[in-house]
Amino acid sequence: MFLLHKILKHIKLKLKEWNKKDFGNIFVDKKSMEIKVQELNQALIKDGFDKVKSEQAKKYNQEWENLCKQEEIFWRQKSRVQWLKEGERNTKFFHKSTIANRTHNRISSILNENGELQTSHKNIEAVMVQHFKGITKENNLNKEQHIKEITKNIPKMVSRQDNFNLNKPVTEAEVSSVIKYV
Repeated sequence: MFLLHKILKHIKLKLKEWNKKDFGNIFVDKKSMEIKVQELNQALIKDGFDKVKSEQAKKYNQEWENLCKQEEIFWRQKSRVQWLKEGERNTKFFHKSTIANRTHNRISSILNENGELQTSHKNIEAVMVQHFKGITKENNLNKEQHIKEITKNIPKMVSRQDNFNLNKPVTEAEVSSVIKYV
């Protein structure tokens, strides 16, 4: 299992490197491409039509479209929606799918320990509280027997007399004798 974990971690790192090398940061690239297109369009308006600048503008627009496509794929994967239509860039759709997931994950009814269906918020809360109280409830077992069984394998390093001496109150005479040696 440890070896599999190491291999998967290594694959994850390699995939991240490949992603950065081949795609970079889509959002930063898209923003810089928008700026380049805007500057080139302003230059075309200011200086008039130029065939070289016009071809460059087409190239930038195509690159911008490709970045938009990559962003769309990114959000599609991020939203876990497999059936999204090609070309869809509607954030309203993503918002609605998030709300649908939230509704799907909501607990609207639950069975209590008697098998009865509970639908009110208060009853659902009571069933859950009762369930978790039952899980965390400690049985009234004879703990002393369990403690003896667990501690029988632990070697005793402190004798009864040493334990008594460690727990007795310290007198002023003992403190002053210790201070003399220090």
